[in-house]
Amino acid sequence: SHFILSSRSKGHFRKAKYYAKKIKAMADNGNPNAIHYAALLEAEKLSLRQTHESYELYNTATVLAGRKGFTQDQALAQQRLGECYTAMGGARSDAVYLYDLWGSHAVVNHLRKKYESLLAPVSSIDMVPSYERGNSFA
Repeated sequence: SHFILSSRSKGHFRKAKYYAKKIKAMADNGNPNAIHYAALLEAEKLSLRQTHESYELYNTATVLAGRKGFTQDQALAQQRLGECYTAMGGARSDAVYLYDLWGSHAVVNHLRKKYESLLAPVSSIDMVPSYERGNSFA
């Protein structure tokens, strides 16, 4: 369930590299709307190798998206982080919180069903996302 970067299709992979390069250039040139996307794409690339460095980049993407008001991108970064944690034996519920905050109830229901055994019951989920608890990213 990775983004287009994990596609085995050479054409899709080539397009992904092209767009990732363009987004990185926009971020490097100071485009505030592209910075969180660059972090998210880099995290995706690292997650393909299942490295723990991807965790920090997903959190960075979450924080940067939140600063610009892109709740849907915060939720996506946290969902991908949660999927990486799950692949490595952990679990996260921040994506559920953020998708709910954004109003995407269908995605919330889907994630709750898909990861039912890993998520805490709704009443016990800490409503302060973990990325806001003591972590500081640029």
